[in-house]
Amino acid sequence: MNPRDDLLTYAEAAAVLGKKPRTVERWVRDGVIAAIKVGASRRIERRELDDYFARRRAEANRERAAAAKARKRGAAA
Repeated sequence: MNPRDDLLTYAEAAAVLGKKPRTVERWVRDGVIAAIKVGASRRIERRELDDYFARRRAEANRERAAAAKARKRGAAA
């Protein structure tokens, strides 16, 4: 695989994420996902998107566990 295949434009990253390129641009600016400078533009490494999805999954799992725990406490009362 060509190393450049792992570097995505904002538009390509947005397509993977199901978001608009402006959203990806904002997330980079806000530090939600990281981008690297390539010449005069920025690119997002594919592994950064994998990390983003992993963080989202972990967050969703924590929220589900907390909700289940709260339901269990409510049922015990």
